[in-house]
Amino acid sequence: MANKRVFYATKKAGLSGTGIGSAKTFQQLHGLQSVGMTTTFNLEQAFELGQLAIYENIEGIPDVSIDIEKVLDGYCPVYVLATSINGVTSTGEDGKSSSPSLIGRSRAQADFCLAIYKDTDEIAGASETSSIRAESHVVCSGIFVNSVSYNIGIDGNATESVTLVGQDKIWYSHAKSAPAPAKWSTTDLINAAEEPQALRPASSGGVNRREDVMFDYANSTIGKQESEYPASGIGTVLPTQIPGINLKGQNKTNTDGSLRCHLQSFSCSSDFGREDIFELGKRGRYHRFLPFPTEVSCEITIISTSGDLISATEAGIPDPTSNTNIVDQHIRLQMREGLMVDLGKKNKLASVSVTGGDAGGGNEEITYSYTNFNDMTVYHPEDPNYSTASFRALGNIYS
Repeated sequence: MANKRVFYATKKAGLSGTGIGSAKTFQQLHGLQSVGMTTTFNLEQAFELGQLAIYENIEGIPDVSIDIEKVLDGYCPVYVLATSINGVTSTGEDGKSSSPSLIGRSRAQADFCLAIYKDTDEIAGASETSSIRAESHVVCSGIFVNSVSYNIGIDGNATESVTLVGQDKIWYSHAKSAPAPAKWSTTDLINAAEEPQALRPASSGGVNRREDVMFDYANSTIGKQESEYPASGIGTVLPTQIPGINLKGQNKTNTDGSLRCHLQSFSCSSDFGREDIFELGKRGRYHRFLPFPTEVSCEITIISTSGDLISATEAGIPDPTSNTNIVDQHIRLQMREGLMVDLGKKNKLASVSVTGGDAGGGNEEITYSYTNFNDMTVYHPEDPNYSTASFRALGNIYS
């Protein structure tokens, strides 16, 4: 019987290395909250003198965009997996990242699959056999990451949002004579015992929320590889310009157990804005590159206890001789489930805004907005490349 509808329990999505043919096996993504897909055919019109009607409506290269949101739950983040999974590009190059840095992940490609199963199944694909298949599935090959963001607030779950882009998207309907269903890795399928990966190691927090932003600078209970983190270099680092943050960028605890800086939200993001390279003699793209310099943004909102404490003068503060009001700052996010996002040490304050605290009630909040260029290193202990030396050089990357 055909499905009456499609809803969250009927779908599963995964990633595979690109260009590996019949051996392709998709690794299921866990903790997904939404998957959206948009296809644009990029029509270009040609007209001619002598008639009003269109001469030809020319179809260009299609653009496929996939928007994914995931909770931070101990499983590999989408951005990390999409840039680290083994594969070979159409030009015969290694399809995975060379390092966890922004430029190291910039050329990595993957394949994406979304499968839709019966709307009467409790677990998508639980009854799948050689003769019982998904109702349909779509494969998008050769996709790149086009944007990534991480968001943590005082309400709700900590999330990752990723946009993937490509130009190849093929649907398969298994109600008809169709090719074999997509192959899924059997080691990580959702099953009846499904739970967040972060619940398995002690103290990793399950689905991470506000309490799982790490400000414990001596404790090494982060993620499942906790014994392999050095005692130093752990914990979230914030700009020293923010009230309550000490000169090392740490948010220490008061004697009453509260933190000295009362953070309300933290978000960091980068929109890569990939551009195309074409060549004569070929319809498809030669490459879809990430144009550098690429801006990386970070917004930090706190409860105000003393004003924003940011002074600005024409002559410059704190160094009038250089005509500057602000200095470079180090920003690093560390989540209990293992995610570490290091924005480097050259983040500059772009703006500060104060809202709330008016006669209508409510608290005054301050939002500090920072930017840097080309510096966004994302690390997670579930990274498939974790075992390689360049990905474990924590002293160099996270000091």
